[in-house]
Amino acid sequence: MIHDKAPNAKIVLMGYPKLRSSNGSCLPAIEESEGKWVNTVADTLATEMKGAVDDANSKYGAKSVFSDPRAAFAGKGICGDPESVHGIVISGQSQADNELPAPSMQSFHPKPAGARLYADSLESTLKG
Repeated sequence: MIHDKAPNAKIVLMGYPKLRSSNGSCLPAIEESEGKWVNTVADTLATEMKGAVDDANSKYGAKSVFSDPRAAFAGKGICGDPESVHGIVISGQSQADNELPAPSMQSFHPKPAGARLYADSLESTLKG
């Protein structure tokens, strides 16, 4: 167990932001229902992750906390202002005449500003 080796450690489980802001109109390839579903995933994960933290604390005496970045990212997801999460990033554009370009692994991941929002959420959790 972590606390056997580091008794003062605080274990932080980081949550996920809602990826899409506003109506997601900047993502024409995504249907409205898909966009809504993507955002419900963050809520479902938050519920499950909070439960996992509570279980670890009660069953194993862990000193764990859940850091929820959803509020920090509010209005700043894909199509947000400012947008702090990449939408669909296309790679291989120079080969567009041969095949359809492939989406990049950067798609739906934080931009540098989003990484700062994650860090802010973590710092706030650690202070709490």
